[in-house]
Amino acid sequence: MTMRNFLLTIIIFGTAIISCGQNNSHVEKTNRIILKDEVLNGRIKTIKEKHIYKNEIDSITYKFNEFGALISILEQSASLGGLDKKAISSFNSDNKITRYTKYDEDGKETDYIEYFYENGNLVKRLYKHAPSTPKITRYFDYELDIYKYDDKGNLIESKSFHKLKQSIRRELNEHIKYTYDSIGDCIMEEELDSRGKTMKRRNNKYHNHQLIETLTWMEFEGEDLYLKDIYEYNQDSTMKAHKNIVYDYGSTEVIADSWTKNYSYEYDYDENGRIIGETKTTPQDNKPLKKETWRYIDFDKNGNWIKKEVNKVIYTREIEYY
Repeated sequence: MTMRNFLLTIIIFGTAIISCGQNNSHVEKTNRIILKDEVLNGRIKTIKEKHIYKNEIDSITYKFNEFGALISILEQSASLGGLDKKAISSFNSDNKITRYTKYDEDGKETDYIEYFYENGNLVKRLYKHAPSTPKITRYFDYELDIYKYDDKGNLIESKSFHKLKQSIRRELNEHIKYTYDSIGDCIMEEELDSRGKTMKRRNNKYHNHQLIETLTWMEFEGEDLYLKDIYEYNQDSTMKAHKNIVYDYGSTEVIADSWTKNYSYEYDYDENGRIIGETKTTPQDNKPLKKETWRYIDFDKNGNWIKKEVNKVIYTREIEYY
């Protein structure tokens, strides 16, 4: 791979905002449900969601217990001929997930994920892959994530491993260490190789706990490579713009403008100041601007959305409450 192609690959994929090792596994006993980072209102019992695109309809049903914890997921996919694929979640007395199990169309267990905790923190996550079948060959036996925390509950180290079915030993995928300042912001991440040598380093800057800049260093073909991400926000803390800068090979000199990515965001608000839509615009070399959008179309009496559009795909929901 040439250096120019390597840089182009980095720019195309960009650098996302990262949680920087903060512990996001905690689930409190509350009537406000959090589903895929979305905070919902009311004591929800079930959500039946449909995704409609052209002539295909996929559906997924979420079931919650009285504390708002997710207890089961039932998926029906048009691509699978409408056959049921089910997933069930189990929880401990602290309302934290302990096991997530998938089942095939015949009700047979396939993959599962187990979660282990100490002092309220997630310390281990084991993903056991399904066995191979006559039609499908699966190469991975399991994946394992191990987490360590400081006295304040901040994640300070994570290791990810995988084991192939035909292998005796597991292999290290990723090893990251995190450093925090005195007010709890993660100011540095270091990605290490299997010998403990630093492969990549991210230094983060914040304003009022909001990430505003990330400088990334990595080594490539014996030379230093630097990238910078700059984030701008609106007054309501929504993302306004994201600029990705790649520096020249082995220096901190910015390369040609065409090698930089600028993401801009526009939002639609209702009369109560609630965000009901977003448009993300991305420039593309010698191509029209790329626009990605989502819009809420309708809400129920509790203020939860029941219809929205995401890049021309219609999502609908039927919500049942306790």
